[in-house]
Amino acid sequence: MYGTYRIICFLAFATLFFSCKNESKKDSELVETTVQIPSKKEMKILTQEDKNQLSSVLAKSMANPELKMFTSALVSAGLTDILAKEAGPFTVFAPSNAAFQAVPKMKSDQLLNPENKEKLVALLKSHIVEGNFDSAVLAEKIKSNKGNFKMKTLSGTELIISKSGNSFSVKNSNNVKAKVLETEAAGFNGVILVIDSVLAND
Repeated sequence: MYGTYRIICFLAFATLFFSCKNESKKDSELVETTVQIPSKKEMKILTQEDKNQLSSVLAKSMANPELKMFTSALVSAGLTDILAKEAGPFTVFAPSNAAFQAVPKMKSDQLLNPENKEKLVALLKSHIVEGNFDSAVLAEKIKSNKGNFKMKTLSGTELIISKSGNSFSVKNSNNVKAKVLETEAAGFNGVILVIDSVLAND
């Protein structure tokens, strides 16, 4: 009788033990399954404005390593929104890094001084004109204007574009000249032409 009682108790204990173990295993598997299910990341849907900014003249400028200093100057002058968000179109005669490096250090330091921000803004705007003038349009305009095509910049100054062979050149009213090195990076709101000199106002 006592032996039978011990066997019954043992079987009851074993049943309870394995039952709990199975439940624990199921819970563990459930947790494992839950953890292994990849969470769905919410993808940002780009608006038309986002797409425009990603293909803007500013974005094209930032993508060109030769225009790193020009882009930095735009940021310092607070002109990024014009070339990133406004519809324009704009044609930007963007000086290369080498062109900025050729500017005397004293003058460069003065321009980048926050106290002289207005001068920097005026300088950069004197490299930007309204209108979409890629190389084909420029060639046509130069031809129809007897070799020289005049354009007004956002700062109110004048640029004169001419062509010799396959090369374009540009000069301002102070007779500061530059050659066009690259034509052209096109964005949704205009084009960029890289030039080899900063068209200083003075």
